[in-house]
Amino acid sequence: MLHRLVHGHVEAIPKDEREVWMWKLMQLDARDYVHLLLIWRFNSFGHHTVADGLIMYDKISMLSHSCEATCCWHYGPNDSFVLRARVPIEPGDELTISYIGDEELFKSTDIRRQRLQGWLFTCHCHRCDEPVDYARGFRCTQCHTGVVYPYTEWKDGSSPINGDSRASKHRWCTSPCTFCRTRLNESDMEELEDLERQYDERLAVTEADDEADIQLVYTEGAKVFSRGCHWILHQMDVWLAAICREKSDWLGAAAHQKDKAEFLARVTPLANYSYAWCFEEIADTYLNLIGATSASLITKAACNQMLALYERSFYMLTVLCGSEHTFTQSALSKWSNIRSIMLGIESEPSPATAAVETEAAEQQLSSDIDVVAADGDDNASGTRSVSMYASDDYQGTAEIPGQQPNDDDDHHPV
Repeated sequence: MLHRLVHGHVEAIPKDEREVWMWKLMQLDARDYVHLLLIWRFNSFGHHTVADGLIMYDKISMLSHSCEATCCWHYGPNDSFVLRARVPIEPGDELTISYIGDEELFKSTDIRRQRLQGWLFTCHCHRCDEPVDYARGFRCTQCHTGVVYPYTEWKDGSSPINGDSRASKHRWCTSPCTFCRTRLNESDMEELEDLERQYDERLAVTEADDEADIQLVYTEGAKVFSRGCHWILHQMDVWLAAICREKSDWLGAAAHQKDKAEFLARVTPLANYSYAWCFEEIADTYLNLIGATSASLITKAACNQMLALYERSFYMLTVLCGSEHTFTQSALSKWSNIRSIMLGIESEPSPATAAVETEAAEQQLSSDIDVVAADGDDNASGTRSVSMYASDDYQGTAEIPGQQPNDDDDHHPV
């Protein structure tokens, strides 16, 4: 058995040391060896500088998973591991991270739990045990306007939140429709769930760049699911927003980005990269739309809207990776550009005056970091990789009318 485990790895040991190492391995109990291999398999992190590389940490590797994790992480200078709090943490509180990336975190509870089976456990975090699954918003079959969510009603007083083994006895119903307050019965819910399974299977064979096919599935899916409320439509919003940006269809991009932001705010309002970049890409889209039509459309109101979006992205990225990270500085740079434009609209100051006022405002924005960083407001591989946290790293740029694009404003992978 031991020979089968080490087969294919012996060649990595220098020839003059192989005999000694093989002798040492033979002294190990095979069960201990398997135990060590499983630790390496399930507690390691993917490493960003070596393809298929894995790395272990003495304490960080012991962190538990949560679909609503209290912490996030990234690699810092000199390959340092940076762990950051997403919410206020008191002494004695458990530190948790997510083993899966944004692409899975935004899906339904059953899919997240299935994905986490790669680590040989069933997740019972607060989000997974919550009766209502807000990643599964269906259009009400009565009024066709409001949203209904699957609701797990537990019998006999059992509850998975309390770790009750009797909690397997439950029945499906729905939360009241957000518009007409209708509750769908169990047979209606079974029909919707059957349609949901079919769309899930259809989505699995849909290419992310096949616009015609995605639009077909999206149009039909919007008759079953509520826009901005279901993970299946959200996945297609992600694809279609990227396609629209690629072909400079800024109105189309804005529509799908709006639904993306609405879904993310509902499903996972804590700081995460997809949520932060969603605000930044919406602001970029507004600016690109103005640039593609007329620079005269840049009004004070439009600037205020873009400033608010860049600012929110900046604060959220500050929580995730710090104020000096490339991602955070990109949002701040774009905010500064819009601030300069707005100052010009307000008073037509000299370039020197505008620069001074923008720098002062930028310093004020940066000085607020400590307050916001403490505010959480607003893989089956078995290993964890920093790239998981941003399943589709946002690479967008915004062209300031009358200026050349600045390559430094792009995001760069960690």
